[in-house]
Amino acid sequence: MPIDGATQIKIDSTQQYARSSRFAFLGVPQSELLAQALQVEFENGYLPPIDIIEPDEQAFEDWLQIQNVLAAGDMERVNVFVGDNAVEQFYKSFHFDLGAAIQSTVIHNDRWGDTYPEIETAEFSHAITLREKKKQTLFVKQKEIYDESYFSKLKNRYEGFFAGRNRLKVAGITSRYSTVMQYSMEKLAAAFKRADCDFDIITERDRSSMEIDTWTPLAECQYDMAIVINHLRQEYRDRINPNVPYVCWIQDHMPTLWTEDAGRNVSDHDVVMTTSPWLLKQYYQYPPEQVVEISQYTDHHLFHCEPVDDARREQFACDLSFVSHGSKTPEELARDLSDGNETLHKYFQRYISVAQHVLDSKGYIGISETFNIMLTVERGLGIPNCDPAIRCDEFYPAIQRINDRLMRHAMLRWAVQIASRNQLTLRIYGRGWDKNQEFCDYAAGEVNNGDDLRCVFQSSRINLQAHGSDSFHHRLLDCYASGGLMLSMFNPWDFVPSYQRTVADRIAAGTVGTMDEILQTGRNDDIGDVIEDMAQLDIHELHNDGEARRSAYAVCEKMGLALQGKSYDDQYYFQLLKDMNHVPQKCAGEMRHYRQTVFCGEKQLEHKIQLFRNDEATRSRIINGMRQEILAHHTYDVLTETICRAVYEHIVV
Repeated sequence: MPIDGATQIKIDSTQQYARSSRFAFLGVPQSELLAQALQVEFENGYLPPIDIIEPDEQAFEDWLQIQNVLAAGDMERVNVFVGDNAVEQFYKSFHFDLGAAIQSTVIHNDRWGDTYPEIETAEFSHAITLREKKKQTLFVKQKEIYDESYFSKLKNRYEGFFAGRNRLKVAGITSRYSTVMQYSMEKLAAAFKRADCDFDIITERDRSSMEIDTWTPLAECQYDMAIVINHLRQEYRDRINPNVPYVCWIQDHMPTLWTEDAGRNVSDHDVVMTTSPWLLKQYYQYPPEQVVEISQYTDHHLFHCEPVDDARREQFACDLSFVSHGSKTPEELARDLSDGNETLHKYFQRYISVAQHVLDSKGYIGISETFNIMLTVERGLGIPNCDPAIRCDEFYPAIQRINDRLMRHAMLRWAVQIASRNQLTLRIYGRGWDKNQEFCDYAAGEVNNGDDLRCVFQSSRINLQAHGSDSFHHRLLDCYASGGLMLSMFNPWDFVPSYQRTVADRIAAGTVGTMDEILQTGRNDDIGDVIEDMAQLDIHELHNDGEARRSAYAVCEKMGLALQGKSYDDQYYFQLLKDMNHVPQKCAGEMRHYRQTVFCGEKQLEHKIQLFRNDEATRSRIINGMRQEILAHHTYDVLTETICRAVYEHIVV
């Protein structure tokens, strides 16, 4: 895509160039233009590579002497091809680097009427074809390494590992462009190494690489298993040999995972690890023998509770802290999610407007509120008969992200007001808060995962948390493992599963059979009393009328159940409750002392802050109790043992 007069073009990172995966300069660039190109960075951290293709070596040498852009020396991002074979070397670079992005923007630099090289479409296509052939060659080589004899030896290797006679070799495949996934894989790697295993993290080569090269390492080394977060084997079927034991660790509700096609493609050499196994097996055709239930985890070696030294404590000390990269406003997020679709943008804007009122009045946005607001918005936009499958699969994931942002920013508004009234210090850590006009005064910059984050948790008098789905999150576990205290914004999903399981068990046992008896169960059981006492969720509202009863179905729709054609009646609801064993077997509300740390609205938050700031005995009791439970059940060491046993029992044997 040659661009005439490119020397006059301003590179705007918010416009077309932000969508480019690679710049190619034909001829040495002007310093101003190069500097503008170097400023382009994707929100996820990807840096589009910049190729300089210059056949005139003298012109390039002169350019080196006069260019004043220091970042041009960053050879991770700037690739230079000089001399008579500059264009040919540019082509070959794609053959050797299997993770390279393909150039998408070619910029001619006018230089006093000189002639320039051209990127020939045919030649460039040939270079890409050679790269694809190289991938195929490496994949064929994998067949030689992972043949039938390899698989027959796995039993001895795993049994030798359990007996302490040999080490397992593990490949962890993850993207550097997801902070959570990257840190999760790093912590898992550390746990496997503590278990005396070799663990290689396979990711993009650098921040300017677009694709993970899995072909090369698996063709050069024999691994005993591959672990991938949020991606099934079918997405890697042309790059990972089918004999390699494959572990898919599901962390997020991704559309590609919640389909019958995904379930049917799980092989007997796969293990799928999830917090919701019943759902995948019952509704999406995942083979029961390949699905294993897991929980949430922390690295208690990284997030330990040894006292922070005085200098570090002084560096991070504050009354209130919050850690998140979600600095963009809900409106900005809505614009990003709509991706130029005006109808979708209006949908998100109307949702934010209505949801903000609900949040202000109730202090939270639950599942039933979410779907009621979505229905209201659909009616307002003239789409009253939206297909439930579309609502669930296409609208709901984006709405959940917007809910999450609304709740976090609402909590921060409360925290700002409370800090102002009580002369408290508030620090907000993460990317981009200095650009948020509402919270920039409290921006504390990014904090490194690991010891810096541990210091934040321990040095902050109170840490804050808010999540749009549920609060049983690794950050909650990291905080308590570090010896910190965290207050969490109320979310019904942290408590409802316990109530639902109680009712489901009693229906199955035949001890309740009418709606009145279910209501009585809610009144008498501890979980029902707790929720009512907190004045945060009226359990009885789930059953009182047809409109509110949709809450129960919304819970199921959140989990991905198709409701199209289902009738909203008590009989259907009873059946749902009987099947309620698909809810996670662990939620935040069931953790020791968690209920004491939940707040709903600004008034409760202020009350909890005052209480825990001044009551050291209660602080210590909650922190120690939560930490003991976490160390027993929710560490990466526990997860490592679970994975090894699951692969051995479900694949090897």
